[in-house]
Amino acid sequence: MKNAQSEGVVERRSPSLGVFLRAQEKTGKARSLSLPKFYNAYSGNIFCMKKVSTLTLKPAIREQSRTSYLDLYVNEKRLATILDAGDLITPLGWLNQENEQHFVRMLEGKASGDLPSLRVPLFICPECADYGCGTIACRISYEDNVAVWSDFAWESSVEIKQLNFEYRYQFDATEYVRIFNR
Repeated sequence: MKNAQSEGVVERRSPSLGVFLRAQEKTGKARSLSLPKFYNAYSGNIFCMKKVSTLTLKPAIREQSRTSYLDLYVNEKRLATILDAGDLITPLGWLNQENEQHFVRMLEGKASGDLPSLRVPLFICPECADYGCGTIACRISYEDNVAVWSDFAWESSVEIKQLNFEYRYQFDATEYVRIFNR
């Protein structure tokens, strides 16, 4: 069990039960709250999520080259900012149709990621789209009717660096696919 203490309250998280236990130190009274449990096999962390995230594509312009593209927002927050993507941009809205459709197929899970780790690139080089310049990518999977983004990493064709971003985004699968097919 993992423990967290703050102001006299002890929280215990049981990976095997997926239950949070909170107890007042002085009284010893405990209550449990069951939450959905997700296990990340890559980091060994337990993630408890209360709701499905929303994914939005919004028009954006890269100022340096005046490149127009579609940017990713999760729960109304720009994903590139959350992941500290630097100058990388999404592969959506600026590549030729064949290349963009390839990325959409990977995002939808219809094609496996084409990085060495099989992750799917979310952000790529805005000049040449070459993976050798570096990408920010994640694993995409489906669980029931939920599309899941997890295991985020900075990756090039020769190097992988795990991001200190241990989180999973979950999206309603029907809505998720609809977003990429507008």
